[in-house]
Amino acid sequence: MDYNITSSFLRLFVALPLVILLAYISLKFGNKYLKKMNNGKLLSVIETTPVFNKAAISVVKIGDEYHVLGVTEANIVDLKTLNEAEIEILNETSKISNQLDWKSFKGKLVKND
Repeated sequence: MDYNITSSFLRLFVALPLVILLAYISLKFGNKYLKKMNNGKLLSVIETTPVFNKAAISVVKIGDEYHVLGVTEANIVDLKTLNEAEIEILNETSKISNQLDWKSFKGKLVKND
């Protein structure tokens, strides 16, 4: 009986990192492929934030306009069309958050050395 439990845990600890690694690789290469496909299209999703289980708020670029959409399982509602000032704030915020993510990641690398 102990052998079955031990072998089950051993298989779990071998298989789980493998599954996580495969998911990471799939997402990494999938995002690159999707971004390449989205260049030159009239519609692109800039950012999506889940609000609760089956609903999210998305910022979408349609042509030259940016729209804030409420997305649920049943429908999509155009909540607001962003003006130029709001678009600039959105772009600045995304640049700052990307820089902060890189700085914190770089800081973690330096601390581990």
